Amino acid sequence: MKKIFVLAVFIFLLSSCAKSLPDLAEYKVFSSKEYREIPLTLLVDELSSCDVILLGEKHDSPFDHYLEYDLLKRISKKRSIVLSLEMFERDVQNILDSYLAGEITEDSFLAAARPWNNYASDYRNLLEFAKENKMPVVASNMPRSLASIVSKHGGDSLNSISDVKDFFVRPFMTPDDYKERFFDFFSSLMPGMEMAGMAKDNLFSSQLFKDATMAFSINKALSDNLGSLVFMVCGEFHSDYYQGVYQQLSAINPNLKIASISVPFDSSDFDPSRADYLILK
Repeated sequence: MKKIFVLAVFIFLLSSCAKSLPDLAEYKVFSSKEYREIPLTLLVDELSSCDVILLGEKHDSPFDHYLEYDLLKRISKKRSIVLSLEMFERDVQNILDSYLAGEITEDSFLAAARPWNNYASDYRNLLEFAKENKMPVVASNMPRSLASIVSKHGGDSLNSISDVKDFFVRPFMTPDDYKERFFDFFSSLMPGMEMAGMAKDNLFSSQLFKDATMAFSINKALSDNLGSLVFMVCGEFHSDYYQGVYQQLSAINPNLKIASISVPFDSSDFDPSRADYLILK
């Protein structure tokens, strides 16, 4: 009963602040483990003790992007960090490294690295902070061109393509709970449309390839930067409910201390089972 009361109070607070984005100076943190609101200082301390932070964002949310930048700055005062981004793909790592080292201009970097359309408004500040502070950045994702091939023809379709083996990793596991959630989400996007089971399976396979590739990239970054924490920014579907990247990474290295963060949109989106920490304005 106490937990239900605490949750009801927290949802009320969430409802009262979800209608607008305030000055971004403070935010509320709900610890799913402790089932209560905790201070931001405690969140930073707890995150700083982890090996990996998975921050699941809504790609079009200004608050989520502010939150990433703010937490990155706060935690970097306590730990050495490697920034890992879904938004850049493994085949542009050398280009990314050259830009961070000051060897190429920003224009050259943008022309070659295939940044997302919202890079300038939403991710540039992360990269520039990393560059200024000599923080390694990992282009962690699978190239979109390869993911597209898997989504159309299945995972085995990559076997005949040469010179791409360093750019993707095959899934380490195929979780049924994640598959069910993916199919439910897929169906909600296209209600009433009948899709062949094989088409959905291929799309899910592509999702797993992305998750596994990002997980592999994170684990390699830990090995290459001993003692550092990896701060991973990805879409929320890749990390919510301890699935996606979380599952693949745990399969690779079960001893890692991983913290997951999710950002509810409003009270209807609030679910403590989504992540270790729920953050809202």
